[in-house]
Amino acid sequence: MTSLSALLALVATTCAKKIKVARKDVLPGTHTDFDVTVTVRVGGDTETYTITGDELAILPDETYPPTIKIPVMATLALALRQAGVTRDALKAHLVSAARDALAAGEKVGDALELQEDLDDAMDQVRATMDALPPATRKGKVLLKKARVTSASEVAKAAK
Repeated sequence: MTSLSALLALVATTCAKKIKVARKDVLPGTHTDFDVTVTVRVGGDTETYTITGDELAILPDETYPPTIKIPVMATLALALRQAGVTRDALKAHLVSAARDALAAGEKVGDALELQEDLDDAMDQVRATMDALPPATRKGKVLLKKARVTSASEVAKAAK
């Protein structure tokens, strides 16, 4: 028999995919008193789960700086192309910092951020990122006071 936690993880993943698709059609606000029933079949085992919630809050869309959408490799390539006569020195500094971090068992990004005298350069990068047009993402979906029950639990309780 498959464990309940494994089935619930499968249900959660399936629901999350369906929520992402349906989310564009749901307006922000609070929705109360709802049930969702999902049937999960793993191998020969089938179980039906009901997710009952007292409150589902859909938050408004929010804007954010689109830094995650900036490709690192293309950005480095652009920086190297524009570096001109300092290109070799820039490459040497990047490789040296990455090699040192990896040798110390650290994450390269964390080690780079600890480099001395980067504060001014980081301020310039942040100012550049702040100048980009903001991107928009759908508001968060918050499920409050949800209960998950299986059909077999309901049947046992009725006996």
